[in-house]
Amino acid sequence: MRQANFLLIHHTHARQVEVARLADVASNRAERVIRRQWNRLLRVLASKAMLPHKEREVRQLLFGMPTLAGFRIAGDLTQVATWGYRSAVAGIKAGVPEPVLAELAQDKAARPVREAKEQQAKTGTLPSGKQVKFIPHGSKRKSETTVMVDPAKLDAAWQADSGYLPPESTGQPGSSEVGGRREGFKRFLETGKRVQASRVYFRPRSGNVTFDDGRHRFAVLRDKGINAVAITVPRSQAAKFLSQFGVDRHILKFDLQAVLFPAFTAAQVEGVVYRGDWQGRLHLATKLALPDHLATIITSGLVLGKTHQEIARDLRPAVQGVIVSARRIARTECLRVANKVQFDAHKQLGDLVIGYRVLATLDQHTRPWHASRSGTVYYINPGPGQKGLAQMPHPPDEADDPSERPAGTPHTAWNCRCWLVPVLRSMAGWRSLRAA
Repeated sequence: MRQANFLLIHHTHARQVEVARLADVASNRAERVIRRQWNRLLRVLASKAMLPHKEREVRQLLFGMPTLAGFRIAGDLTQVATWGYRSAVAGIKAGVPEPVLAELAQDKAARPVREAKEQQAKTGTLPSGKQVKFIPHGSKRKSETTVMVDPAKLDAAWQADSGYLPPESTGQPGSSEVGGRREGFKRFLETGKRVQASRVYFRPRSGNVTFDDGRHRFAVLRDKGINAVAITVPRSQAAKFLSQFGVDRHILKFDLQAVLFPAFTAAQVEGVVYRGDWQGRLHLATKLALPDHLATIITSGLVLGKTHQEIARDLRPAVQGVIVSARRIARTECLRVANKVQFDAHKQLGDLVIGYRVLATLDQHTRPWHASRSGTVYYINPGPGQKGLAQMPHPPDEADDPSERPAGTPHTAWNCRCWLVPVLRSMAGWRSLRAA
């Protein structure tokens, strides 16, 4: 997976550059909304309206600034969320080998089918009408499941394996034949007791079907013409067994993107956009524009004979506070939303991910501790000397562990341009994990 890890870093970096550009656009748009309100305010002050009317209009315009800016910011965040998720999925598909994604999607798509089948009675019927009841393999592991398959289909695929046992009618024992095993199982079958499922799997390299245990049981039942048999298989391969050999002839078809990376719903987008407290912070920017304070500024200015330009200058700190807050919030929240939807996309890779690497945009504006932690990997199951997810930042938010940032540093790193990229297991490690 070394190549996949490299490609993911490359694609996430390119995406982060675009996110920074979109954040700047959102910041400028928020400022333009407020400046339009400011120009309206200046026109009110320059008008010949009576003092009470001016006070009321100025107050409405100032208090309306955060609301209008909030609408603009929310619109931009919605666009970033939708674009960010799509681009994150595109990066994953470009970096992670398609067979691996297909296997993950197969497993996810087959889960409800597999779970339903696990609840069904596992029974096969012989031509005589006698039923054979199956139970899972005696040493079934947690990573395995038991499914019902068509013995004729499974037998056709098994013939390519070196351990294949031909039908007795051919008079040719297979290379893995153990003398007396078939006869012993025939006697057991006559007792009517439940039969343990054979343990079967696909060989990793050749893809051939092979029996780890129970080949003689299967051979006897096949020769007797049973219509269905139970086999215990790795959960990661259950979808493949069901699609190729399922007794109900169910072929598991799926759209990889729709299964593994379903499109964001409107509710999910809204949840990401409004999950922070950015709206509250934006409204706090009007703390200088309290009603009594505004009335005093306007009344005093008019009594003293100040021009509307001079009164506007006295009001500017309140407006400037809104502009600064709106720009900072728009930019930071765009980065937050983009990182959140990217993280959600990466979580679909499941146990393929062993952790996340944090990377920083390195320039003169980068915080020193962000630059020093760039490249650090935070492991899902950390070993000795490794950092865990509790110590991992979620840009623009710092890590929950306060020791991961300088004392007194706020939890939100405004304008932070860091991002996370998943670290994938080696292919051998992933195969070994799924087979365990």
